[in-house]
Amino acid sequence: AVLDADDVSYKNRLQEQVNYLKKNKDIYLIGSWYLKIDKNNKVLEKVKTITDIEKIKQIMIYKNIFAHSSVMFNKKVLKSIGVYPTKFVYMQVYGFILKVMTKFKISLIPKILTKSRIIRSSMTFNISPKQINHEREIILFFTWLNFKKNIFTSYFWIIEYIKVSLKKIIF
Repeated sequence: AVLDADDVSYKNRLQEQVNYLKKNKDIYLIGSWYLKIDKNNKVLEKVKTITDIEKIKQIMIYKNIFAHSSVMFNKKVLKSIGVYPTKFVYMQVYGFILKVMTKFKISLIPKILTKSRIIRSSMTFNISPKQINHEREIILFFTWLNFKKNIFTSYFWIIEYIKVSLKKIIF
């Protein structure tokens, strides 16, 4: 199980996720719905994404829908694909989940099990836009080469790629 330093895990999170993995032996990485909170624990947003496994795969091709602190995975994942990609500073989690998706099924539990703290002084908000855009481009190429796309996901992938390309001109 993963939990970032400032984030909060609900008391039942670990048990819920362990039970889910035991019941769904074909799933090797899971996340959950979550709350975005500020430094004073005020709820900024309830994040409830789709939970259909096939739709998760399609959306992940162009957008990360997992909160890092909601992730739990089977140790077989590390033995098979290794650790988080070190070439990323900002998108390590997204890169890791995409690597997992090349070999294993992933899922989301439709329950809020974590609170993800949004603080403007955190590392996430202090990475250069140029670095973020560079990592985004790497992610997009990886998804284009490694995942099947339908017309819907191809359309959104192309939009994301155009955004990255335009930002390269700006930066």
